[in-house]
Amino acid sequence: SVGWFAVSWMNSGRLRSIYDAQQAVAAEKELLEMIITMMCDAMVWLSSDESTVLRCDQRFQMIVGKEMSGLDLSEALGIGEQSRLQESLARARTAPVLIPTTLRTT
Repeated sequence: SVGWFAVSWMNSGRLRSIYDAQQAVAAEKELLEMIITMMCDAMVWLSSDESTVLRCDQRFQMIVGKEMSGLDLSEALGIGEQSRLQESLARARTAPVLIPTTLRTT
């Protein structure tokens, strides 16, 4: 019984470490989103196909004039802006990229 207690004590320590790490990552994510919010007009999270909007903030929805989650981002971009976005996303795979762009409303 002492052995099981020791094992459970070690496991609870590991679980606590995992929990603490998750809390630290969540706090860091929230801080980064706050910084991005201060620097940018709007935020959009894209899927791995680089075109489908996974989620966006309210400011982006207000700029575009509709809910974009699940839709193709190109619906909110002009033709020239679509190619600029694709080029910027290709460059962003190696380093962060600022993508100033113009959105169109429908």
